[in-house]
Amino acid sequence: MSERQLLIDAGNSRVKWQLWEGSALRREGALSLEGASTLPEGPGVLFLSSVLRPDRESELLSAIEALGWTLTYRAASAHPFPGLAPGYQEPARLGVDRWLALVALRARGFLPAVAVDAGSALTVDCLSPEGRHEGGWIVPGLTLAQRALFQGTDGVRGEGGWCWDASQAPPRHTAAAVAQGLLLQAMAFIAEVAQQGAMRWGRPPTIVLTGGDGEALLLGLRHRLPRHTLKLEPALVLEGLLALGEIHCGHSPDSLHSPSSPP
Repeated sequence: MSERQLLIDAGNSRVKWQLWEGSALRREGALSLEGASTLPEGPGVLFLSSVLRPDRESELLSAIEALGWTLTYRAASAHPFPGLAPGYQEPARLGVDRWLALVALRARGFLPAVAVDAGSALTVDCLSPEGRHEGGWIVPGLTLAQRALFQGTDGVRGEGGWCWDASQAPPRHTAAAVAQGLLLQAMAFIAEVAQQGAMRWGRPPTIVLTGGDGEALLLGLRHRLPRHTLKLEPALVLEGLLALGEIHCGHSPDSLHSPSSPP
């Protein structure tokens, strides 16, 4: 494919993007919604995945189209992918970012697998050895859970990142107590899902983490799950967007781009 493609994954707090030229990934990055005017300039085609409300999405699209990009494909959970079907009773209600992560895992052949997207929400979805989406869970993400804790209590406050440090167990100051407690809670949840899956499928699943807090969770999970089952894929949703977009724009799934690093 010779044309330039801009891939956009618009989440609740930031925009992840990739610029492709033919089969080559040229540039990628992440920025705030207000920073869309700094994206690469067109012309070219735009593939979009968005969980934004309509007014915010419209503002984002206007800024991107002003740079010369033409919206060619907008992902939706109801859009099929070979060998994969959404496990929701109402497929259109499955978050598009969750669906695209599953598309990427199916395209790569990660079976069975658990997709963990650690963003504003922490979503966990199961993909069976046959490539069937079995459903999943949604809980508050680390930052959202922290905010809820602070808003619901008068005496609990904390600062700092989400770096797991086993040497601080149990923590001895409030900031570490909040950060380590929420990390431990999230990791226990993911480990339980992985163990349930292993019992159901007869072998341990590949745990694929993405989202802004994926790396922090990976560091802690290495002490709880076999390391060979853990993978960090920051661009998982964009990878699924590219695979699904090319199929729905008339390209064969056999000729999909392979993940690569910018030159």
